[in-house]
Amino acid sequence: MAIFQPEGRIELISDVDIDLSYTHQYYFENVTAQNNFFASKVTHTLENGTYQRKNLGTIQIGYQADTIANVKYLRWQNPQYSNKWYYAFVLGIDYVNPGVSNIRYELDVYQTFLFNMEWKQSFIEREHTTRFINNKPVINTIPENLEYGSEYDTSYIEKITQLEDVAWAILGCTKGSSPSYSIKGLATNIGYYIVPVYTGKTYNDVNFKGDVSISSFKDILNAFRTNSSLVNSLVSCIIIPFLPFNNLSITKDGSTWTINYPAYTLNIANIVAGTSLRAFCLANNPNYQIFEYISNFTKYSKFPNYEESKLYMYPYSFMELTTLRGDSTIIKLEYVNNDAITIGVLGTINFINKMGYIVKGYLGNASDYQREYILIDNSNDNVPIVDDYTASYIQSNSNSIAVAQSNARLLQQTSTDNLQRTYSTAMENAYNTGIMGAIQGAGQIGAGLLNMLSGGGGGQVVSGFTDIITNEIAYENAKRTAETNKLNSLNSVKTDFATSIANIMAKKRDAEQIPATARSLGGSYLFNNMYDCNTLYCIYKTIKSEYADKLTSYFKQYGYKVNKLEVPAFHTRTSWNYIKMTEPNVYGDIPMDDLMKIRDIFMKGITLWHGDYIGDYSRTNNEVIYYGK
Repeated sequence: MAIFQPEGRIELISDVDIDLSYTHQYYFENVTAQNNFFASKVTHTLENGTYQRKNLGTIQIGYQADTIANVKYLRWQNPQYSNKWYYAFVLGIDYVNPGVSNIRYELDVYQTFLFNMEWKQSFIEREHTTRFINNKPVINTIPENLEYGSEYDTSYIEKITQLEDVAWAILGCTKGSSPSYSIKGLATNIGYYIVPVYTGKTYNDVNFKGDVSISSFKDILNAFRTNSSLVNSLVSCIIIPFLPFNNLSITKDGSTWTINYPAYTLNIANIVAGTSLRAFCLANNPNYQIFEYISNFTKYSKFPNYEESKLYMYPYSFMELTTLRGDSTIIKLEYVNNDAITIGVLGTINFINKMGYIVKGYLGNASDYQREYILIDNSNDNVPIVDDYTASYIQSNSNSIAVAQSNARLLQQTSTDNLQRTYSTAMENAYNTGIMGAIQGAGQIGAGLLNMLSGGGGGQVVSGFTDIITNEIAYENAKRTAETNKLNSLNSVKTDFATSIANIMAKKRDAEQIPATARSLGGSYLFNNMYDCNTLYCIYKTIKSEYADKLTSYFKQYGYKVNKLEVPAFHTRTSWNYIKMTEPNVYGDIPMDDLMKIRDIFMKGITLWHGDYIGDYSRTNNEVIYYGK
């Protein structure tokens, strides 16, 4: 610390809001402004001071301590050497006697040597910078390492379409009137037809060049199921939101829409001559071009009206490019070199869906598409293509089903006739056996009666009656057995017939329960269309207002991280400038120990105020013309 002898003019100053911490200081453009400011704050003046003590950091003055108790600052001149003012913080006032006080002080190195500092390029960590030029945010993407929350508000959603509520069905067919088709000389036996389809509103007044009309999924698929010329022709059906032809123009006159197509790329044809289904048909070697969608607003206009430009930049604000199906990418708008967002759509006509979306001018020239930042949409947006298995089964097997039913009925009748003959035979045999037994028994009875006349034959009579009774019982048993067998056989025949018919009907029912045979199993387009996930969206997101308010206050007070090498500027705002340096390169006619202290002040960070309102952060602090230091 340099030693100054307080001789000459000494001025005691109050009502200044600076202190030994150097957190805040007054900034002046010149010596005159500095002198005038502190002169207005002087409360006591000592002319030609007689107290010549040269003790480090003390001055004795002829004032009673209580009368100068509110003095916190002072300055002096040594006119015998120069007119330079030296400024100091009052550390304390000590009573010496009723007419003398001892003031302890420490030199204010900033105010004392403000106009002796010579600044060279320094590494600046943080400062107040220009936020907007021509109402456009100045880019500053250096991480602040400040908390901004984990959730975002959606400030705006833009749905990207080629024609609102209309998509394009790409039909791959093995039959039809399509010309021979090849891609870069590679021939294919699949012809591709393009039919516009409804996805939402009904366009009863849409006109197409070449008399192509909008269709529905049902109309398209029915044509391939009901027209004999088209059966088994459709091999793929995908739905895409954009045709990859930039000069496919869509205009509206009143309530009438007109779609014009590039003749070198598409032509109009019936899919099969004589059918009503007309479509765009790919020409040979089509000239694919990027379809461009241009937003009708500037890229930052959908966010809140932030005072701090850095809040318009990632990670505080950004645009998400998404299909709402899981495919998404973040677009940092500060790297889009155009005022409005232009989306380029790339694609080809194929039996599988693959679209690419790029933002024009993103991380490149304003007119370029940087394809390394493309969002690829590989979603399986295809419609199931089916053959009616039930109808096909019944039609192709109708004769065999009829024969099976006839055979079942014939078998039933034959089995019934056979069991009837078996029953009749059994009954006849039982009857004959019973009759013969009765005759034999009657003969024995007759012979026995004759023998009784001669004194014998009683046993024969008894035996005859026994045979008759036995044969009658046997006949009744045989009769019951035959009837039981007939009933069981009849039930068995009925059961067999019912089972045969049931098996035939089960085959028919099984056919009805089997899912339709799939040429293409299809993807999730029906779901995507139902929940409006069948196109591209630009979703503008920004941090929650709670964090936006806190960060706004912080940036307003302390500016932005810049981490750059430059000659520091100290008056770029109307009310205050904050500046913090990693390596302050300051020189000048300043004692070395004071110079090192000045370096430490700027390494810690200091707020320089441009008026007598230190600490009033409610003031506006707009950019001003650069004045110099």
